Amino acid sequence: MLSLALVPLAPWLYVEVYWFLDRHDWEWPGSDLALPTLIVGGISLAACGLIWLMDPVWRKGRGVRAALAWAAGIAAAALLVVYHDRRSDLELGLVLGGLLGVGVWCVAAGVLARRTSAGVARVLYALALVPLVPVLSVELLVKFDPLSREDAWFLTTSLTGALVVVAWLAIWRRAVAWTAARAVKTLLVLAIGVIAAVAVREYHRSDWLDELGSLLGGLCFAAVWLAGTGWAWRPTAVDRLRPGGTAVETVYCPKCRYDLRGLREARCPECGTEYTLDALVRAAYPTPPPP
Repeated sequence: MLSLALVPLAPWLYVEVYWFLDRHDWEWPGSDLALPTLIVGGISLAACGLIWLMDPVWRKGRGVRAALAWAAGIAAAALLVVYHDRRSDLELGLVLGGLLGVGVWCVAAGVLARRTSAGVARVLYALALVPLVPVLSVELLVKFDPLSREDAWFLTTSLTGALVVVAWLAIWRRAVAWTAARAVKTLLVLAIGVIAAVAVREYHRSDWLDELGSLLGGLCFAAVWLAGTGWAWRPTAVDRLRPGGTAVETVYCPKCRYDLRGLREARCPECGTEYTLDALVRAAYPTPPPP
């Protein structure tokens, strides 16, 4: 989906808008947040319009729901910005607000996409972890501020790592053909990730930055977990032969050749073409010419 390329732009736009206003000493009557909120809201609405135009999955009655998804993200972002503004952390609030807004939009878009493609919904849910994990990490660091820096970073990375594991399992569990061997591999990957994180943390404990060990350990765990589950959950030849397995014979859109597996309606989310079921069957299994 080409429109997903717009997702990483939101945090960058938040930061650029704020620093532009700060460099030019612009003032807005009422609240310091009024003008940035209007500009960022306008950018978000423009992005929503581009997504509606670029991606057929949002057309034909879905435009309003797509706008509501963006509105939910903007509302969440605004709440976080106001919270940090009261703590005199406006810059941090703008960055975290942008990240939270993108994450909320990904979750809302995933809920909408479930009616069209379970695969697209899972990808959107997975993308939501990218902005949400940093937001949660920073907020936990603020809550653990009374503790020592090393303990605060250790608890933060541990809790966010647990969130990634639970969320990843919740997102992909129905897409995996679970067997005893695959469950053992998953537990093995989890154990290797924890051991690697602890080893990296202990190795860097004496570095010039006390929290560097916890940070690198958390990143190491995330890399091991994501790569390891990709290896452990990959479909095998037995899965393809099993009824209801993870792989079935592919059905393509006759017009653009988009993979239509997993869809719940006979409409291509890529080009927007609608088909009858018999047309798709004829395209997938063409009748041989009479002798």
